[in-house]
Amino acid sequence: MTGARVNEIAQLLLSDVLADDGVYYLNLESDNESGKKLKNANARRKIPLHSKLISLGFIDYVNALKDAGYTRLFPELKPHKTKGYGRPVSAWFNESLLAGRLKLERNRSKSFHSFRHSVSTLLKEKGVSSELRAQLLGHVRGETETEVRYSKDLKPIHMIEVVEKIDFSLPDIAEFNIPDGLDAVRDALRRKRGKQTG
Repeated sequence: MTGARVNEIAQLLLSDVLADDGVYYLNLESDNESGKKLKNANARRKIPLHSKLISLGFIDYVNALKDAGYTRLFPELKPHKTKGYGRPVSAWFNESLLAGRLKLERNRSKSFHSFRHSVSTLLKEKGVSSELRAQLLGHVRGETETEVRYSKDLKPIHMIEVVEKIDFSLPDIAEFNIPDGLDAVRDALRRKRGKQTG
């Protein structure tokens, strides 16, 4: 529900979840110290959080992770040397979920990256301009020199309307269980430590 690249999401710090003018958003930017990398300069942006994510408990989960002493949104992920933090997420999603659980043929036509295509197509169908879609997806903004060079990104309060148009009419899911989520993070970290020492 963000249109973000898998690595952009996987490498997020808890401090990247911010609020401005009453709108929560993800602050996507490079940071050598924390190992965050973006595909290019256009990928630097602020993505408002969809109200559905907030109602499912996302902000409460972020705060619970902070209270538990974590700094990353996904503390169990370790970066791949060249593919970054998104590599284990893509591998799990594409191989374990799509091919394993859902038994979908792995012909590369469906992957985690398909979400970006779906978001772009849906927003185009709903009449969102190419410039606003480009800002949300982290692409070049505008088609003319004036648009590319002189136009500034809209603030989250102005982009929330675009994000709220992302609706795939999926069945409702249960609110996120924060204690179970924290237990899953601890368990994943324990298993990773066990593999490193064993």
